[in-house]
Amino acid sequence: MKNLRLIFILASLCTVGIVITQVYWVRRAYVFENKKFDLNVNIALRDVAVKVWEYKQSQAAMYNVVTRVSSDYYFVKINEHIEQEILEHFLKESFTTNDLYTDFVYGLHDCMNNDMEYKRFINLSNRTARPTDFVDIPKTKIENYYFVVYFPTRKDYLASQLTFWMISSVFLVGVLLFMAYIVYVILNQKRLSQMQKDFVKNMTHEFKTPLASIQLASSVLKKPTIIQNPGRLLNYATIIESEAKRLEMQVERVLQMSLGQKRELELNKKMTDIRPIITDVISMYHTKLESRQGIVLADLGEQPVMLNIDIEHMSIALSNLIDNAIKYTPEEVSPKISVILKDQPKQVSLTISDNGIGIDKSNVRHIFERFYRVSTGNVHNVKGFGIGLNYVKAIMDLHEGKIICESEPNHGSSFTIILPKPEAEK
Repeated sequence: MKNLRLIFILASLCTVGIVITQVYWVRRAYVFENKKFDLNVNIALRDVAVKVWEYKQSQAAMYNVVTRVSSDYYFVKINEHIEQEILEHFLKESFTTNDLYTDFVYGLHDCMNNDMEYKRFINLSNRTARPTDFVDIPKTKIENYYFVVYFPTRKDYLASQLTFWMISSVFLVGVLLFMAYIVYVILNQKRLSQMQKDFVKNMTHEFKTPLASIQLASSVLKKPTIIQNPGRLLNYATIIESEAKRLEMQVERVLQMSLGQKRELELNKKMTDIRPIITDVISMYHTKLESRQGIVLADLGEQPVMLNIDIEHMSIALSNLIDNAIKYTPEEVSPKISVILKDQPKQVSLTISDNGIGIDKSNVRHIFERFYRVSTGNVHNVKGFGIGLNYVKAIMDLHEGKIICESEPNHGSSFTIILPKPEAEK
């Protein structure tokens, strides 16, 4: 299990490293495409300026022809007035030559009026066109004719150039998530397998103990001299009966848990006062508590608390909680159990607290799982199958109620059962 956890940790570190590396290369690819776009735009716009000068048969400028004012705006000096159709033709031709199939807005600055003489949106990407105007045109000190180009969909265009990177990243993340899920399933199956092994070991131990007692008692009863001692005869017969009942109880618990897990239990509900049920369950453990000088402090109120419940299954569920409270109290400590019943307007709560060894927070969330047992360093240190609390939760679910556990190591545990009151009383 430790090796599997180590592999899981190393795999997690590798996954994080792969994700970070992928993000890094995607960002580098974006930066590269951004620089490539800017370079192609500069080349295309200078080519347009040269074509304008050739068309106008004027002298070409040598330096600072194209100026990038912002990430989306470019100014191009031409020093000549140019017709809209001609400028648009030159722009389309240069952009397609330089693989710039992106939407743009262009306009010619009129130096006489210090305003845009014309402007137009060009849908060069063959996507659905939407009219776009200049937004907050940056100020410039150029006092001659120039045209400006604005790329309103620059970010979308760059993102489209990274399609391969995006798809590969999504695919990689999907593969990593799938691998993480596989590892989670493996760890979970490993944990369940270990829990089932512990269950089989505990069940074997629980069955072997009474069987050994029965075999020992029966071997003594076979001796002819036992008839001459009625006291011993009765004693060994009582042992056989007691251990047989113990076996019957263990088998019944396993069968009930199997049915409860599959939701095949059919509850025989009826309106009854829950207080006598609690009292009867407590009385079942009178001898066991007396042998350990333990006590049960019960506060059940004076008025009947009527609930629509299955008496038999509710009794077994409460018995499991009382039995656990005794079992998980150290041998050197006298069990002190508190049972408090509260009758509220819409629900009834029953809290069973003890002064036992308590449960760590990391284990509290698992204690209602089938076969789960909190490790105490010795699997047989406290006898049980790890199905009692799971059975209790199953019964509470079937009664549309719930059970809550509050516990701290070395400070005991507190289990609170909450059951809804009958509709007639709501």
